[in-house]
Amino acid sequence: MIVSSETELLDAFERKIRKLVAMYNDLKRENESLRKDIVDAKLREDELRNKISQLQSNYENLKLTKVLSVSGHDLDSTRKRVSGLVREIDRCIDMLKI
Repeated sequence: MIVSSETELLDAFERKIRKLVAMYNDLKRENESLRKDIVDAKLREDELRNKISQLQSNYENLKLTKVLSVSGHDLDSTRKRVSGLVREIDRCIDMLKI
């Protein structure tokens, strides 16, 4: 009777050990998968950071181009404003001479 009880205990112990090993293997596979996901996410993050940097550079270039490109109307308007400012400065200089 004791032998039967010991055999049952050993069988139950063996089943539990097999279950633990199976759970360990499942967790090990899940851990590997999650590590791969982390690596993939870091690569994607680097790609996105590079893209953001490139887009910011393109935006700055576009702003600079917009500032430098002056249409004919804007050029005439700017020339008139500068001429007006120069005349006003000349008047102020004349007034200071008096």
